[in-house]
Amino acid sequence: MPAEFSISESPIGDAGALGAALGPSSALSPQDVKFRYGERYASDAANKKFLGVPLGVYLGFIPSFSNNVLTLSVDPKFGVSFGRLISQDDSLYSVDVIADAAVILDFTAHSSFPVNVVLKARGKLGFEHSAEVSTQMAPPSFPTEILLGIVTAPNTISVAEPFNRDTPFAYSGAPLGYGFMKDGAVEELLAAIAVNAEVVAARTDLAGFVHPTLDARLEADGLSPAIALRLGKENRTILADEFVISAPTDSINISRAFSRYHRNISGAIPIQDFEGFASETRVGAITSGPVADPSPTGALVDAERNVCAVIDATSEARLTDAARQVAYGRLVHSEITLTGADVTFTNLSTTVAGSGTLFTTEVSPGDIIQDPVSGDYFEVASVTLDTSLELSVSFPYATTPPATAPGPRRRFTLNARTRTGPATEALFTMPASTIRVYFSAWLSVENSQFDYVTTLLRNFEEAPVPTATTTTPGKALIANGLAEGKGGSIYEVQEIGTQVGTHHIHSISFDGAEDGGAGTADITQRGPLGEQGDPGSGGTLGLVGIQGPQGQGFTNFSSANLFRESTLFQHALLGSGVSYSFTTTMDGAEILFLTGGNSEWYVPTGFDIDDHWQIDNIEIVSGMQVRLQATVPVGSTPLAEVMFFLNAATK
Repeated sequence: MPAEFSISESPIGDAGALGAALGPSSALSPQDVKFRYGERYASDAANKKFLGVPLGVYLGFIPSFSNNVLTLSVDPKFGVSFGRLISQDDSLYSVDVIADAAVILDFTAHSSFPVNVVLKARGKLGFEHSAEVSTQMAPPSFPTEILLGIVTAPNTISVAEPFNRDTPFAYSGAPLGYGFMKDGAVEELLAAIAVNAEVVAARTDLAGFVHPTLDARLEADGLSPAIALRLGKENRTILADEFVISAPTDSINISRAFSRYHRNISGAIPIQDFEGFASETRVGAITSGPVADPSPTGALVDAERNVCAVIDATSEARLTDAARQVAYGRLVHSEITLTGADVTFTNLSTTVAGSGTLFTTEVSPGDIIQDPVSGDYFEVASVTLDTSLELSVSFPYATTPPATAPGPRRRFTLNARTRTGPATEALFTMPASTIRVYFSAWLSVENSQFDYVTTLLRNFEEAPVPTATTTTPGKALIANGLAEGKGGSIYEVQEIGTQVGTHHIHSISFDGAEDGGAGTADITQRGPLGEQGDPGSGGTLGLVGIQGPQGQGFTNFSSANLFRESTLFQHALLGSGVSYSFTTTMDGAEILFLTGGNSEWYVPTGFDIDDHWQIDNIEIVSGMQVRLQATVPVGSTPLAEVMFFLNAATK
């Protein structure tokens, strides 16, 4: 036997038996039991050990079960099992039990559990000493009995330290505190703990997962999920779903659009759950609302960017108010953990039962609640009792999961708004209709993410202009089949008091018009002057002359082309502040009336804050030659491209 384990004496006399066990037991041979007398200091031969060296299991007594037989094996390195305890016969005896063979306990006939497996020893100076491993219902009486383990059930033993096994480890709850450790050992232990914590921290990735080695963590850090976690998130436009508004309202619960399960049903991608309060560092939807304390890491209450696009699902047009202001939605989120002992989702049923829950006050129709077992969120259709509610779809799994503690309840509310000023907005009442909603979300760059912005842009910014009636302002068809952008309307055309064509709307083109055909309506001819009155007597003015005959007015449709359009003027080529002109010659003998304006105006690329032009003059140069003069705006590089027209009435 190695000398450092113990010193021994020849036994003298008989100290007596250890007593009957309540379960299986095994006695150790006397030569396996050594003792130390309780001097304050032992001799050099005793390795200068102090009285009170911690008691407990040092080596071996390694448990394993097979067919209800418990084997307590020796330590594989040293070939022994070693434990230290106090003799039941003398409190000054520190007894070493050193077994060089396994201890066998047969639990075949034993039926009471749990049961303690303990090591006992007896002996005193001048008497033979003995030891045994036995079982008992009562906990061990330390320090004369030490616990080797607890058999909790057939073929099951626990040796969890320090609760189910007495060991001399230097934990704070040990019987002798820090026991035999040297001066400064506590500080060294704390330093070791700090070093260990640092190593563990180095193996912990950004998601909180502790890898088995630093190499494993570094390898994982190079994979796309870890890289995406370190990068900023991408903002995406996400299709929510279609929602039916049965009666006009300014608010609607759209929570199911944020459930992975319901998104899968509707075919909306990405198919995932969306949390609220997202930011550039946190995946989820951009929302405002009350955030639970403590708030999730990276959560942001965003009352400015929580804007959703709302369109009519049938016309795909934006909703507008009476002033044709575009309506939009503000997305507000609230989330709580439901009160109660447990909830049960029943397979292939819409009913969810709760115990101790407060469904009527914490849940509303349209909310989504989580099944804690599957992790899926399901939409609530109705709430009947504090302990019962109905889902909008049947629980889809084939087996009923066990009752578990309630999970989160999430509520995403869309509040409709219109802009009333640069920084003000007003409530908007959405009409009874089916709407489609798009919301903004921050998503990880780990994978490609679908962006619905292209499908959103195909929709109108506002509803189409309605068809004009006598009571509704709007668009009217004035010349079916005419060239694009060249059309006008007049209220009524008369020929010497007789109406030409139909009144109210008359098909006419500035390229020329007639009643139902092409040409220019020449309606500005002047009648002859009336005769001058006779001179009055006494140098005063004479009486007013007789009124002349009625002027010709509308006499015929002219075939002359009196509408002229310029070529394209490019401001970027002309330069800032440059003056330019459009000059043309009209048909006819005399110009009676001349007007002009812009016929085309656009910015081909980019954005130009100085996007305008200035018409300086419209004039008759000489004879039938006319001119329109304009100036490029002064400022940053102008980008507009424009065309002008001149229109005349002649004779």
